[in-house]
Formats: sequence, structure tokens, C-alpha cells
Amino acid sequence: MSLAEDAPGSRAGLTCGGRRETLSSMLRLPHVLAALLVAALALSSSSATAIRSGVDPAILEGDLARVVPEEMERRHLVGAVVVVVDREGVIFAEGYGHADLEQQTPVRPEYTTFQVASVSKLLTTTAVMQLVERSQVDLDRELSAYIPGLELPRRDGKSITPRHLLTHSAGVSEGFIGSQAHTREEWLSLREYMGRGLPAQFAPAGEIISYANYTMGLAGLLAESVSGRPFHEVVSREILQPLGMSRSSFGMEPAVLDGLAQGYVFASGAQRRISVDFRNNRASGGLATSGVDMARFLRVFLNGGEVDGTRILRRETTDAMLTRQFSQHPGMKGIGFGFWELEIDGRSYWGHDGDVVGWNARALLSPERGLGLFMAYTGTDTLKAFGDRVAST
Repeated sequence: MSLAEDAPGSRAGLTCGGRRETLSSMLRLPHVLAALLVAALALSSSSATAIRSGVDPAILEGDLARVVPEEMERRHLVGAVVVVVDREGVIFAEGYGHADLEQQTPVRPEYTTFQVASVSKLLTTTAVMQLVERSQVDLDRELSAYIPGLELPRRDGKSITPRHLLTHSAGVSEGFIGSQAHTREEWLSLREYMGRGLPAQFAPAGEIISYANYTMGLAGLLAESVSGRPFHEVVSREILQPLGMSRSSFGMEPAVLDGLAQGYVFASGAQRRISVDFRNNRASGGLATSGVDMARFLRVFLNGGEVDGTRILRRETTDAMLTRQFSQHPGMKGIGFGFWELEIDGRSYWGHDGDVVGWNARALLSPERGLGLFMAYTGTDTLKAFGDRVAST
């Protein structure tokens, strides 16, 4: 696995520890919650009251306690969780609002689960990279060698490989028709769903970045085919169970669904409940997880593949996943394996966002400073105006 150079920065600013800067861009994600989490990473290690890894939990808690409820009310959000971690463990974890508005159930970071949509792709990528470590998968071998019976396009004679899947460079179009079921009885297996037909390939593999849920579905099918077990069992056995992520699942088990935050959409002056769907393409967006569970997952990448003595990846693998593997141009941000390259306020971050109707999530890492964060919330952020609120604070 080849490593790649860092990306040049783009400028953004935040209000941190009493110091005010100009907010320019949040990489098309100008949500105030995301901005406040980035602020946590921007706290200077020179702060006299810093507790650990340059983050003062008291300042962070105070800022979030003031701004989050105000913005949730303003933007019609219902529930949220915010977790900040370093290499040693959780620095800050808090729930805001309600997991269920009608029942007035509070959000609890250790218990309440959220559908995290595309943040799920980080675990799918991790499952594939575990197989790479075991020499069961070669990143540059033709994908069809691992998935018998699946006909894959070869535009201009270029075969799709696992590397293309994990860097969204397979040149495959997006496909959403039939991607979700409304009941467990209607829920398709990943193989059955993926076998219903591939979207068109509009560009040769390895030439352009084109984000597509379908390619990550193929990555999940790869892990399933090579392991000989259903995808959700692969992730549970190789990632969730070893890390003690007992409130997380791709299998939508009743125990996890029992604490799932209810999704909402604000329409016609009222909150509308959104029914939980069962993602046929579960590898792309089917994870339900809690804030504290995701804290353990993020720490894997802050500690070179292990958490509290449990190793699920080698350090060289986590380094490769957090290194640029593909970009359209040296002057543009790119992608590692699964993780997207971000530049905020001149500093490098790696992360992924998730968005499905009623639920939203974001995971962000700053490996150099050993800090990570996770946030999830229910509601629909259609105005994209959170960043404006932070800029005027």
C-alpha cells in the first residue's frame, strides 16, 4: 500500500477559548454542531486550564451547552450526541434534546443509538483492510476474482479493483432504486441486492473520484464473499465485538433498535416521525451506533490500530487509511482508504459524514494531535445555516 503526501490547506475559522476568527467554509458542511466540534480540536494546548490533549472540557461543555440547544430549537432538531476523544479515552460526551420527542426520552451518549448513514463506510473499509492484512485480498487484483457470479464492467479494458472501491474511483454511477426496505421481512441480503444489477460505469476505473454508495456496497460484498459470512456478521465478529461496541450493529437487532433515536423531519410547522428503514445496501449506510461506541472506533485510528490492548489493525494499515490515496489534482483534497481528507483552519483532518432523512452524523480525526470527535443528531438540516450562526457569535 503506497502512502501519499499531505494536501494543501483551505482556510476556515472558529471561536475557541475566547479567541474569535473569521469563519469562511466548513467544506460544504456549515452546521453549527460540526463547527463546534472542530472548535474542540482547535483549542490551544497552551490553555492554562487544559485538561488533556489540549482540550479544556469545561470550556467545551460551556460552549456546547449555550449554543447547541439554541441552534437545535432554531433549526428544528430534536436530539443530538457529541463525543470528543483522545488516545486515552473519552474527554467529553453529552446528549442533548430527546431520543423520542413524544416520550420525552433523553439522549444518552452510552445508550442511545443513531442511524449514521455513510459514516458506516468507515467500518466497511476497515473490514476490507483487515482482509488485506491477512493476504486474503489484494487491493490491486481484479474484483471479479473475489466475487464469483457478479459481472463487472471493464470500460476501456480497465478492471475495477478493491482499491477503486475504497477510494470511490470505480467510475460507477449512483443507484438508489430498491436500496431500502420498510420491514425486516422485506429486507434483502446484501448479495441479493447487489446482484440485481450494477449501475452504469460512466468512466474507466481509476480516473476520477465519483462518490457512490454502490461501490461501498461492492466493498461489503467483497468482505462477505471472502469471509464466507454475511456482511453484518463479519463486522460484528471482526470489529464490534473485539472493541466492545455492544450498542452497534449492521444487523438492526432488536436490542440496538430499542434505544434508537427516533428520526424526525420538520414540515408544516410540526415534527414528523420518520420510520426506520432497513438498508439493503447495509455496507454503505446501515450502521446504528451510540456516541460512546463510536468513540472506541475512532480511537483505533489514534492508536495505530488498537484500543486498550485490543488490536484490530496494524499501524501501517491505519497510517495508509489516513493517507491520501487518490485525488483529482495535487491542489485538491482527496481520499485515503474510506476517510476523506479535510483541511480546516490550516490543519489536516480525516473524516466522513452521514445523512439520511431524519438522521445525520459526522466523524472527524486529527491524528497529529491525537484527537477525534463524533456527532449525530436527528432532524433535517436543509438550510445549511449553522455556520452563519457561528460566524456571527
